[in-house]
Amino acid sequence: RRDMATAFTVGKKKNMSLLLLFYTAKFQKRITYIKKCKEAKIVFLPQPEVDQVMNYLQGVTDSYTGSDGAASTSAAAGGGSTAQHEAGPIPGHRGEAGQVSAEKDDSRDAAALKKDVKRQFREIAMHDRNSLLSIPGNDFSFALKYYKDARAKVEAASRRHSRERPTPAIMAKVLGDESTRVRDDRAPIIVVPNAGTALITLYNAKEFLQDGQFQSSQAKRQSGAAKPQNMSVSRKQPQATYTVIDNPTKLSSKDWERVVAVFALGKDWQFKNWQWPTPVELFAHVLGIFIKWEDEAAPTTVTKWNVKILNLSRNRAHKNHTASMSFWQMLDEFIKVNRPEFSRD
Repeated sequence: RRDMATAFTVGKKKNMSLLLLFYTAKFQKRITYIKKCKEAKIVFLPQPEVDQVMNYLQGVTDSYTGSDGAASTSAAAGGGSTAQHEAGPIPGHRGEAGQVSAEKDDSRDAAALKKDVKRQFREIAMHDRNSLLSIPGNDFSFALKYYKDARAKVEAASRRHSRERPTPAIMAKVLGDESTRVRDDRAPIIVVPNAGTALITLYNAKEFLQDGQFQSSQAKRQSGAAKPQNMSVSRKQPQATYTVIDNPTKLSSKDWERVVAVFALGKDWQFKNWQWPTPVELFAHVLGIFIKWEDEAAPTTVTKWNVKILNLSRNRAHKNHTASMSFWQMLDEFIKVNRPEFSRD
């Protein structure tokens, strides 16, 4: 019976209902416990007695000192007469015999409650992810809110990046002809002469180096072609990109570290204000190339320089293609030995 008095009766009477409600609400907030006591019309334990009562119910201690300072033990420990006197007559029983019977029932109920409390205290509740998420009172809606906020920020940044990304048309307008731009500031550099009499200039360097075809600079100018400021030349085997320029005086010291080849004009003044202003210094650091017609002799000064000579044909185009291939073979060998950082092997 829930209204049965127990031997745990120091101070105000503490019946079975009070102890059961207190124990079942032990992991809840005190305000929740008090609310349940009011709903059940049961007097709640005062805060100073909570720890003592819990220790007693869990078997930590065998006695309890209530708010009145008196000690309480179970009837089995010899405190039956005092508990009986303070608890008063038990409802439903009359006379001394009824009181003795009620006292025995109370002792058995208290002992059973204490045994059950000890058993539950030793048990460990096992939980998995799903059971923890489904525990009443756990609210994880904040996690969903954080996820939605983070997702919204990522999508907003993606849309902003898409709006700011220039379209191909805008890039073409800003950059102009791709042959006039240096597209990779880490690409090795090839220098050609800036002179109308030179066989290879910026007018025709791309066709010769990339396609193996030769058309004179004069013919390109007469056709109305504009002179590019610099250009990129690509190779398929090995795959590589080179920058071709004709005004190395604008290069920084760090840029000069990327110069791998120079087409010589045959005149010393070509190297004025360069990083290495003499042919001896220059061609000790880079591959020197002098290109001429096959039916002409090389200038005497050029034969004294550390340069490779390539011959072009006025009438046989296949020889010009061979000259282009020879240039790349020479450059690959030079890079492999002297500038391995640009090797594409």
